[in-house]
Amino acid sequence: MRRVRAAVAEAPGAPFTVRDADLEEPRPYEVLVRMEAAGLCHTDLAMRDTWPRELTPMVFGHEGAGRVEAVGAGVTRVAPGDRVCLTFASCGVCEQCAADHPAYCGAARSLNLSGGRGDGTTPLSLDGTPLHAGFFGQSSFATYAVVHERGAVKVPSDLPSAVVAPLGCGGQTGAGTVLNRLRPAPGSSLVVLGAGGVGLSALMAAVAVGCDPVVAVDPVASRRALAVELGARTALAPGRAWWRRCATSPAAARIMSSRPPAVRSRPAGPSPRCVRAVSWSCSAWEVR
Repeated sequence: MRRVRAAVAEAPGAPFTVRDADLEEPRPYEVLVRMEAAGLCHTDLAMRDTWPRELTPMVFGHEGAGRVEAVGAGVTRVAPGDRVCLTFASCGVCEQCAADHPAYCGAARSLNLSGGRGDGTTPLSLDGTPLHAGFFGQSSFATYAVVHERGAVKVPSDLPSAVVAPLGCGGQTGAGTVLNRLRPAPGSSLVVLGAGGVGLSALMAAVAVGCDPVVAVDPVASRRALAVELGARTALAPGRAWWRRCATSPAAARIMSSRPPAVRSRPAGPSPRCVRAVSWSCSAWEVR
């Protein structure tokens, strides 16, 4: 048992309070990670506000990066001293995990959203009382986390932790959509609506596999500028003048004049209007 500090949500919607807590040593196939960076995702805040009261107090956080300090029996994927990016937990034995689709693990809910391990226990305690944890397999809003080895991915030691941390959520969501679901051929066109963390990750993946042109759409000027810096041929602001701006942008005009207008569209934002616009820009087989 070791003393750690954690940002604790005492009740649904309550502000985070930093508390001293006790953390168990890793069990078999578990890893103890000293956190070096943790991203704050919209999902952390949304889940904090709607989390079941019976599963509080709770430690959230699911974009963690750090170094392995200790490992439990049977761990083979990482070793003490390794720099790791943390991601969701999966069982490793169900049909989906066996098919190399751990995001669809049959035990995903109990391993990531139950407030503890799959067996109902939690590695954290607060003044002798169990403190719910294991959010997306990690609960990275703490100085240390105990995670299953399947949720700890070894990364190069020279990568800054602040860069590594978001890869376990926003990075893999955006890039994974392009690389694993859309799978565009080199030379395909792609429009990314929303140039936040997820959208820019999708954009960079598209550029890396040779998509051209890649167009970003976002209302924030600084995001549009960053999208171009990261490889977008052009970046446009949404609004009523959308089609007029497309006509004056060679890259966008190429996409809109092709048949179909956009080979792939990747909405990276929650706006229903955005999703409708994407649907209308693609033929039926291309809306994914």
